[in-house]
Amino acid sequence: MADYEILTTSDTEKWNQYLSKLPIEQQDVYFTPEYYKLYESNGDGTAYCFVFKDHNDLAMYPFLINRINDLGYDLDDEYYDIQGAYGYNGVVYSSNNKEFINEFYKHYYEYINVNKIVCEFLRFHPLIMNDIFSFINYNIIFDRKTVYLALNDNDVFNVYDKQIKKKLRRSEREGIKIRIGNTKHDIYDFMNIYYNTMDYLKANDYYYFSESYFLNFNNYMDDMSRLMVAEIDGKIIGGMLYMLKGIYASNHLSAADVSLRNTGVNVIIQHFVILDSIKENCKFIHLGGGRTSNPDDSLLRFKANFSNYMVDFKIGKKIYLPNIYENIIVQWKRKYPLAAAKYSNQLQGYRHQF
Repeated sequence: MADYEILTTSDTEKWNQYLSKLPIEQQDVYFTPEYYKLYESNGDGTAYCFVFKDHNDLAMYPFLINRINDLGYDLDDEYYDIQGAYGYNGVVYSSNNKEFINEFYKHYYEYINVNKIVCEFLRFHPLIMNDIFSFINYNIIFDRKTVYLALNDNDVFNVYDKQIKKKLRRSEREGIKIRIGNTKHDIYDFMNIYYNTMDYLKANDYYYFSESYFLNFNNYMDDMSRLMVAEIDGKIIGGMLYMLKGIYASNHLSAADVSLRNTGVNVIIQHFVILDSIKENCKFIHLGGGRTSNPDDSLLRFKANFSNYMVDFKIGKKIYLPNIYENIIVQWKRKYPLAAAKYSNQLQGYRHQF
């Protein structure tokens, strides 16, 4: 008999029990309650997990809900939108049988209608490729290529481009040492380097995570996250927050002292993250994509030096209440023309207000 239930981050044990019942290929840190608690505490929305069961089949969809009325738009009722936490999301499942998918969405749309959801935005997981579960039900768009490395190779060093090997040798000559960061002081040092890097790159506000986010990251994620740091003469000059669960490891946030970029510090950090992922018996590490969708993006090219494997990153969009959505967009453009000009291509661009 088909049925669904809604879990919150207070249901950590039950949420994780359901996740453990899925095939190992469907289990990654992005779908855990710990990960969603991190973003809920960061003020990114209220986290829920829609769990659907039909006989022996199971599907789970974690997401964040936000009340649109809180943005100050004049609306005739309370309305909400849905998106996943930073990174990747969508449905993870035990079966992609057509009848099971239809039943899942039949019940999910009931939930959508009852809760007055205006629109929804998804970032599908490139390695799990879970867009196949949702391709009929959303407008799915290719966003960019991302890089991953299979860790079952006997020697990943042989997979690296010669430029990576050269920079590794240089970083050794520079006296760069690598270790796991495990103190609050390490986190603060990395956080400050990260902010300086974002300033240097003129990054979007979206990438400026709060101080509490950095402090909560390892607390909430526990053994699923680590901070790898690089030092010269005992001073931290760069680092990477990364995550591990089951067969997957993932880069999360990385940064290095912009004045020392030519020392190979970014390369040696990534190399040791890869080695640690192998040690933890991960089968794949996802390095991510570039800063843009341009195939010549410099960050994408850098990551591609570690591996020849690339996979598509896709996003999904759906508008459930088009009249309400259009009303919001009209108000947004009138009240915040500068923001609308910059973010008009984003489904939930109306959340940017300046």
